[in-house]
Amino acid sequence: MSERDRAVDLREPLGSLVRDPGSFAHELRFPPADQIRVYDDTLRDGEQMPGVAFSPAVKYELARRMSDIGVHCMDVGFPAVSPGERETLGLVLEGRRRGELRADLEIVCMMRANRSDIERTVGTVERLGFPPDAITYLVFTSGSDLHVKYKLGQALLRREGRPVEDWLDLPVAYYREANLRMLSEAIAMTRRLGAAEIEFGAEDGSRADPGYMVELTRAGQRAGGTRTAIADTVGCFSPYAAQELVRSVCRAVPDLPVGLHFHNDLGIGAWNTVVGLGSGARYFMTSVNGIGERCGNAPMHQVLMQLRYLFGITVPGFRYDGLRDLARYLERVSGIPVPPTEPGIGLNVFSHESGIHTAGMIIHPAIYQFMPPADFAAEITYVYGKHSGALVVEEALSGAGLPVDHELVDRVMTEVKRIREERAARGDFGAFHEVYYGHLAGLGVSRAEVVELGRALVHASASRSA
Repeated sequence: MSERDRAVDLREPLGSLVRDPGSFAHELRFPPADQIRVYDDTLRDGEQMPGVAFSPAVKYELARRMSDIGVHCMDVGFPAVSPGERETLGLVLEGRRRGELRADLEIVCMMRANRSDIERTVGTVERLGFPPDAITYLVFTSGSDLHVKYKLGQALLRREGRPVEDWLDLPVAYYREANLRMLSEAIAMTRRLGAAEIEFGAEDGSRADPGYMVELTRAGQRAGGTRTAIADTVGCFSPYAAQELVRSVCRAVPDLPVGLHFHNDLGIGAWNTVVGLGSGARYFMTSVNGIGERCGNAPMHQVLMQLRYLFGITVPGFRYDGLRDLARYLERVSGIPVPPTEPGIGLNVFSHESGIHTAGMIIHPAIYQFMPPADFAAEITYVYGKHSGALVVEEALSGAGLPVDHELVDRVMTEVKRIREERAARGDFGAFHEVYYGHLAGLGVSRAEVVELGRALVHASASRSA
């Protein structure tokens, strides 16, 4: 018997009994739901989470599952830098050609704004037997002055034919101009080599001068870029700053689609993304379970849930009921568990223990649950312990066909609380804690292992020389 079958019938419409969570004033103006694009970054940026690595076969299976769930765009990696990335691209392109992935799934590959990356990426597509326009090319550079001068500075000097010794003495303005030339020429080159769709963007856009970001976006569009992305690389955006920058860029290039790539260092990556969508953007880049560098990327499920339950925006064709299964699969292949309290996909999201809550849930699930579990292919469950009340124990006993009376319920409830308290007194999670953090630490190659590898290679080289 389902929770709905046990619930009382409400005599009034639910909407007249509780205030709609979306009933609040705001200035956001979202695009039509059918124009919002879910853009996944799990296969590239998600894999950059420390200790996480996916084989091409696992990446393909993730791509297949995300195609099935309704993702529109998918960044499959950086084929210019790794044979594994090139193999993944081949698997995904072949899967789309065979019909295992949706024909309208947009496949994106990332490149730095230099000739080598561009030629290798286009060449990889052609060697795989596909025309250059089979994918979207993401050409990226940097946006903040910190990045432009101190990260890219020496490369920009070499490209401009200037001595590297001038690096620290030249003003930021010089590097800004050189960066614009590099990006524009990279986009134009990609276009000449046969690309039809070219996305471009700048790392650390959230800490860049907003005027320079507008200038960079206009330059990229003039060079042939067909979509831009605003990046909060270090996850420092507030919703107000996101709104301000997204609006400025969208006003400057009203006919250029804008995407959002926000990280989650302040725990508001999803909310910043929603605000950005309500400020003119149409693409939102997220990762499954929010995996990624440091605190991860904006989590896909959180953005989708906030749009749906706070703003009434349901992305057409997206299978919200597949999010939990996708989360479980990524846990298995990444080794990174999802917290039980994670919105929507956590194991405890639709679970209740306390007597006050379970009593209300048995009357009607909407009393303590505003998101229908069926939206996520989930069910309400009860956990029995020291906080359990009589009603939930009675419900369990009667559901099993036992003759229920107050005395039996009281005795069972007393025993449940006794057992749980005894287990708590004996409980020692130290071993689990050690295994858990040992597991996380062991996902990557340790510093000691790196040093040992170096010693072994130095010794082997010395032996060959002798």
